[in-house]
Amino acid sequence: MPPKTEYSLTDFGRTLSPIIEAMQQWGNTHLNIAGCEESEPLLEQGTSEPQQRVK
Repeated sequence: MPPKTEYSLTDFGRTLSPIIEAMQQWGNTHLNIAGCEESEPLLEQGTSEPQQRVK
């Protein structure tokens, strides 16, 4: 079993947030074409904290 590794986003990495959010909005707009349901928000409303950590 590989060792447990934890990652954290840097301030520089957080600058990508508007781009990621725009990509999610684009995807949500086009989901009906693919026959998928709308995804969950990436961030908790009103915060910049992730809803859940990626493991």
